[in-house]
Amino acid sequence: AWKTKILTREQQLPDPNGPGQQLLNQLRSINPFVFEKNICVLLQNTKIVHRIVRTRNIKDGGFDMEGEFVLPAPFSYPIRFKGEVKRLEASVGPKEVSRLVARLGRGEYGLFFTTGYYTRAAQEEVINDAYPVRLVSGADLYAYYYEARMINSDGSLLV
Repeated sequence: AWKTKILTREQQLPDPNGPGQQLLNQLRSINPFVFEKNICVLLQNTKIVHRIVRTRNIKDGGFDMEGEFVLPAPFSYPIRFKGEVKRLEASVGPKEVSRLVARLGRGEYGLFFTTGYYTRAAQEEVINDAYPVRLVSGADLYAYYYEARMINSDGSLLV
């Protein structure tokens, strides 16, 4: 059953000639710490994030941000998370994903953002071990930025 959840490289990246590629190129060109901050702003523009804090730039404990989602009423249930952010054109493998998983506390979820894509092995590890981690690829980032209205029609970031 998990085979249908494994995405190919092409499924995880936007059309190379479209506005999604323009966004990824721009994100890859900015300072990595500015990129982390930008992802935090993106999360703050969603309807359910209620708290998000970036970790310090160096010796960050293996993650770039932490925060809390709160499910809407009638549940009003907080869900803690830690996030990792990578500006890459290449793939993210199981080693990088495992590092985030190792930093998660009991009951916490992981968010892993990349401008690249995830290897089959990284995706299989998350699925097979039932890690509470959401892998966000380059195509996902474009969709999130679009939904948050943080990009122009050509895919460039609104500054």
